[in-house]
Amino acid sequence: MSSRKFAAPLQLDPRPSRRLAVLALLVYGGAVAAMASLALPWWAVAGITSAVLTAFVHFLREHVLRAGPRAVLKLVWDKDGQWTLVTARGVMEAALISPGVVYPELVVLRFRRVPGGPRGRRRTTVLLLSDSLDRRTFRHLRMRLEMEAGRGDRR
Repeated sequence: MSSRKFAAPLQLDPRPSRRLAVLALLVYGGAVAAMASLALPWWAVAGITSAVLTAFVHFLREHVLRAGPRAVLKLVWDKDGQWTLVTARGVMEAALISPGVVYPELVVLRFRRVPGGPRGRRRTTVLLLSDSLDRRTFRHLRMRLEMEAGRGDRR
């Protein structure tokens, strides 16, 4: 039987993802393009388009460029399974909500702030595509998350 502890902490330093930028451009651009086919007054189309573009800019800054105030700049998964997130606003202890969503080219991690931590958003989502990290680190993260998910099934 293996221990829950890992040999070393896993440090993730995500970089901007071109794949995520293209995907966001397709999704938000498609939403704006769809507005042209709706039979709505011009002011409604303008308002909805403005909201979509605002959401796109927010998504781009936070998840793609990692330049927004709430963007996660670094993640550390220590050997005991605890997470530390570094944002532009500071360091935050967080707990992973479930083992995350793990695909060969995408990992989605959802965190909740540990009680007693800094005020602000209670939940944070980190999107990591295979080009967000170096290949070895991305593979290591996926394997460790899959091992954690497997342990949860056997409990």
